[in-house]
Amino acid sequence: MSKDAATIGRRFLETLSEDGLKEAIVRHCAHDFTWWAGPVGVVEDPIGLAGRIDENLDDRGLKITISGVVAEGNKAAIECSSHGTLKNGVEYNNKYHFLFIVDDGIISEMKEYNDTKHVLDVWGDIL
Repeated sequence: MSKDAATIGRRFLETLSEDGLKEAIVRHCAHDFTWWAGPVGVVEDPIGLAGRIDENLDDRGLKITISGVVAEGNKAAIECSSHGTLKNGVEYNNKYHFLFIVDDGIISEMKEYNDTKHVLDVWGDIL
C-alpha cells in the first residue's frame, strides 16, 4: 500500500464518498489530527461534527468527485466537488480545496477551503 500524501488524500475522499465522513476520519486520520474548515475554523470535535453531518444526509451520503491533485513531499492539495441531499430535502453541492498533511502514512492535518456561505446556508444549525 502506497503511503504518499496524494494516495492517502484520495483514499480519505473515496472513503468519505463510500462510507461517510466519520469513517474517513477514523480510517485515515491520526487520533489527534487537526482539521481546519472555513467557516468554523479549527474543528474542536472532528468525530462529533462528522457524525452530525453523516446523520443529516440521506441514504446516498455525500459523493465526492476529484478534479485535480498536486502533491509534494508530505503534502497533497486536492480540488474536488460534492453532491448530496440532506434528509430534509435540501441539496448540498460544494467545491473544495483540501490540503492534506500526511505523517507516517496517516493524515495529521487537514485544511478545507470551500464556499462558506453555502455551508452556512445548508449546515448552519448542524455545525
